[in-house]
Amino acid sequence: IMIKLVCNEFVPGGLGVDEAKIIASLVEDAGADAIIANAGNKTTKYITIPPNESPPGPLLDLAAEIKSVVSIPVVAIGKINGPELAESAVSRGKADFIGMARALVADPDLPQKAMSGLLTDIRLCNYCLQDCSEKGVPGIGRCCGVNPFAGNEYAWKILPAQDKKKVLVIGGGPSGIQAAIIASQRGHHVELWEQGDLGGQARLAPIAPFKEDTADILRYLKHVLDSSDVRVFANRLATVPDILDQAPDVVIVATGSRPAMLSIPGADSDMTTNVRSVYENRSVDGQKIVIIGGGDIGCETADWLAGPERQVTIVEILPDVLHRMKKIPKQRLLARLSQKDVTILTETRITAIEKNRVILQNKDGSVFELEADRVIFAIDAVSENRMVDDLKGRVKQVMAVGDAEFPGNLGAALRSGTAAALNI
Repeated sequence: IMIKLVCNEFVPGGLGVDEAKIIASLVEDAGADAIIANAGNKTTKYITIPPNESPPGPLLDLAAEIKSVVSIPVVAIGKINGPELAESAVSRGKADFIGMARALVADPDLPQKAMSGLLTDIRLCNYCLQDCSEKGVPGIGRCCGVNPFAGNEYAWKILPAQDKKKVLVIGGGPSGIQAAIIASQRGHHVELWEQGDLGGQARLAPIAPFKEDTADILRYLKHVLDSSDVRVFANRLATVPDILDQAPDVVIVATGSRPAMLSIPGADSDMTTNVRSVYENRSVDGQKIVIIGGGDIGCETADWLAGPERQVTIVEILPDVLHRMKKIPKQRLLARLSQKDVTILTETRITAIEKNRVILQNKDGSVFELEADRVIFAIDAVSENRMVDDLKGRVKQVMAVGDAEFPGNLGAALRSGTAAALNI
């Protein structure tokens, strides 16, 4: 019998570690075989399920406290994000066993790879809490933002192709790389063309605060790609004539998306930029910044740019910001925005951009203005998939994947690339 014990609720008047140590001794006396050292409650659920802003292993010290008063094994849990941290925790005596949940959803083979010393082969969890938390993804349920097979294990099998085909993947973002890898694993002859550097938007994601862990999926994809038979051509612009010259049987269009813009007066002024350009340049000028769009990237950009010397305002047309983000990361991000004095205007639309100001309109129709020296558009993206139409009827099978199929998050892109490669 294992007891999962809350060792600290991290709320005023709640259960603390001193009480938990007493309970742990009672649990041992009652005959329990082990204790899982947990923490947090409904109010502090971000401690129970640590998001990406949490440091690795935030509950290890609590496990050590419990271990100091019992002789039965203590299991440490909570964002133990790899075998190195797990080994360190056990060797330093902080715990007897390590429990992993999300890390094993991200890579079910993590223990075997660690035992074999294949650490670079491990696909690490990025702790995004997007596809695995709450009800997960519509139509799938709980799945994973880095492991496209999670939730699809029984439906998706990488089986050898009966008819080996010449496959050309256009675009080297996560979806394109994933499609190329899976197609190659099935025995197809695969080339991947990328007009710039591999990675797509995954190159930019780690710039936002507390999203450093998102860099690992690109490392992992590149590692697997390098170990595959895929022929990779970076800095190669794909044109329809060049593609047709290769006479491919299958073309997978992974050309991503482009930032959407609004057709309003002043949208093309020197004051405006799109959010991807801000990330590409790693900076932006301006002290009074207005971000148009309160989705994930708009709010994360506000979190990145806001500070004592900058006034940042988010303008969102919907009744709430972050309407797609799951509860735990949403609550934590909103708390940081509040701490940084970011102004959030919901049910508000921008109608014009003028020199050093923007014109806004409330849902009741009232118009007001806001001082601004920089306007960042962070609204929905538009699929860049014209090549699909250009190639239809000229190539036997043409498929769009990732943002080129439908703009979404990383998990959606990886699942889209996988599905396409399995359907060749």
